[in-house]
Amino acid sequence: MPYFSFKSDGVNEVQLPNNTVNIEKYPFTFNETFAMNAIDSNELGKLSYYKQLGFGRVATTTLLNSYQLLLQGKDQAYKSIWTQILDKIVQRKEQAVAWHSQTELPKVGEPYSFVLRTGLEDFQVLNTEEKRIPLLQDANVSFKYSGTTYPKKAGWNTLEVEGDSTTQFSYYVYDADDWKSLSASNTRAANTKKFGKEIKENRTVMVNRPISLLLLYILFLLGIGWLWLSPKLSSQS
Repeated sequence: MPYFSFKSDGVNEVQLPNNTVNIEKYPFTFNETFAMNAIDSNELGKLSYYKQLGFGRVATTTLLNSYQLLLQGKDQAYKSIWTQILDKIVQRKEQAVAWHSQTELPKVGEPYSFVLRTGLEDFQVLNTEEKRIPLLQDANVSFKYSGTTYPKKAGWNTLEVEGDSTTQFSYYVYDADDWKSLSASNTRAANTKKFGKEIKENRTVMVNRPISLLLLYILFLLGIGWLWLSPKLSSQS
């Protein structure tokens, strides 16, 4: 808020240009002021801005809950949004540490495994709570290390080499409830795929309906009429 100015626009959802993806946003838009720069791209438009601050840049966006794109299986849209924002503000330099996540869907309280490659010696890796993580050095590749941590909170978590914040690595941790609806949806889809066709081909439907009193009365009259008329026809013949 100290660096950007906003005004209300009452819009809570937008469709990304050149994309069929809808995404939530705060009901505000930016007041364009001096030194504010839009992060222009085919997808973001003017939903994100950055500002020069000393030797670096600070950026923000009016997008809300963009992680829901991951829950909907729209990984590419999510990665595209944040890659465009970060590419605009992060300075490019040679990496001292290269990180690689081995856990596809990090969850609270569950093990999150990672690999890092570095030429550093005698270093320690800290997690979000600034606790040291034990590392296992690869016996065949001396600059390759692996480790496991147990994230305690949902949202963005970090790993970094102790004493060097420029090596920080961020990863998103999901709450257990985030995946309940997706899991239920996947279960229904799997059941439909497995049993849906078989049920349609071999389906027997039995419906219990009450008999119409009018129809019953008509059938009764026809029966009585035939019993009365039958002897008469027999005597004439």
